[in-house]
Amino acid sequence: MPRQLSAAVAIALSIAALLAVIAQSRSNTGREDGGASAEDLRAMKEELGSLGASIRALRSRVDSMNIPGATAGEPDAAVSGRLDGLRQELDRIAKRLADIEAKLDSKIAEPSVPAQVDDTASLRTQINDAAIAPQDRIRALVMLRTKSPDERGAVVDSMAALLEACDDADVRASVIRNMHGIDSPRLKQAVLQALARDGEARVREQAAKDLDTWRNDPEVKAALESARLSDPSDKVRRRAEETLSKD
Repeated sequence: MPRQLSAAVAIALSIAALLAVIAQSRSNTGREDGGASAEDLRAMKEELGSLGASIRALRSRVDSMNIPGATAGEPDAAVSGRLDGLRQELDRIAKRLADIEAKLDSKIAEPSVPAQVDDTASLRTQINDAAIAPQDRIRALVMLRTKSPDERGAVVDSMAALLEACDDADVRASVIRNMHGIDSPRLKQAVLQALARDGEARVREQAAKDLDTWRNDPEVKAALESARLSDPSDKVRRRAEETLSKD
């Protein structure tokens, strides 16, 4: 137990240090993105991904721990309480990491939509306009997801096409992340294709994560199982396994 707790503390301190760097960068420049380049932001995002993987691994170890007395049907109440508290803290940190990762993703790929374009009709028009730069369309998608997530159903075809055709891996990953939760056959096929064929591991990992929308679909289960067994990236394999293990 002490070893797992020490690992949790170390991870939490690493997260706090990273957040402090981001906050200091913002305060020094007066800009929301801290003046960081896309490369810097991608490095931060990579670090967050590594921390998230460590947290998920630790959470799994905590779940598999044997509580003294459990075999006799009378687990030690103090140890059980500490484990429950650790699980809650790990879940809280994992959620915070996911929120920050989404914000970094928007900073990387979506820099230039005018702030005044904030009504849903204008956002849908911008998202569906193939003549607009992909990064601007993604920025509009992020805004639409925040403002009125259910209306993302109106942009499925254009976003699925962008996912299939865009050369920018950050844009492709952003499409998958920001369309997550929309149950559309067209979108499902585009995300499945990304999982099977995308050349960037981070895009395949995002696909493996967000295919949980259809995790009870036999075709999706088969694709995730294939990724779990044979994807060249360890991160993708772990993410596929996590999605398959969800209830």
